[in-house]
Amino acid sequence: MEGRSKPPGRKPISAAIKLKVVEKTVKERPVNATHWSVRSMAKEMGISHTSVRRIWAEHDLKPHLVKSFKVSTDPNFAT
Repeated sequence: MEGRSKPPGRKPISAAIKLKVVEKTVKERPVNATHWSVRSMAKEMGISHTSVRRIWAEHDLKPHLVKSFKVSTDPNFAT
């Protein structure tokens, strides 16, 4: 059995699916959550969590980091 290469693994993720993951990450929020996690996105898209992690890394997406500022409702905040 020498000379044989090992069988191919899974097919690479298509550009269309990558685009859907990126768009969903940026434009939508999951039900009952503030942001997408790797595993929740993977379950939603039907791909592995490692694939989601790779796609997010390629596009420098970090949905767990909030990029907004919240004003405090504490009346003594300024003091």
